[in-house]
Amino acid sequence: MATSPSSRTAFKDVSQRGAPRARPPFPGGRPRFSLAGAESRRQTLLKGAAPMSRTINRVELLGRVRADPELRHTQGGTAVVQLRLATDRRNGDGETQTDWHTVVCWAKQAEAVDEYVRTGERVYVAGRLQQQSWETDEGERRSRIEVHAHEVIFLGSANGNGQGNGRKADGDQPF
Repeated sequence: MATSPSSRTAFKDVSQRGAPRARPPFPGGRPRFSLAGAESRRQTLLKGAAPMSRTINRVELLGRVRADPELRHTQGGTAVVQLRLATDRRNGDGETQTDWHTVVCWAKQAEAVDEYVRTGERVYVAGRLQQQSWETDEGERRSRIEVHAHEVIFLGSANGNGQGNGRKADGDQPF
């Protein structure tokens, strides 16, 4: 065991076996964060992109389904399902508040979601945010943000036993 000169906390040196060397905790017990290599990862991620197009649109949600999905089809015959997904968070007073998200699934993924997902089940969703805008019959302009899923994983049943089967519905989106 070796000790850090700046800390009296012991840490194990595993650098000889090719594994990363363990770091001593930050003084005061706060976690340490390393930005080493962040610039090179960012450059790799954005390699070849024009300066103004360097953006990321990705969202991940883990929540419960509000109601059974209803399979619909576009005029072109593509299957589409919308889910309402609830995620919980704590406000400043420590009270739980629920946020509701609209998740859109397409094609084979929509068919799998329609077949397997039911009210109250836990699902993991990865996708991108997309704003939808429309005009009401009264001429009012409305909009909402949706999550267009490229990955949906079914995690658990409505009875809360947490024994999901990890079934995955991959995205097969027409865009």
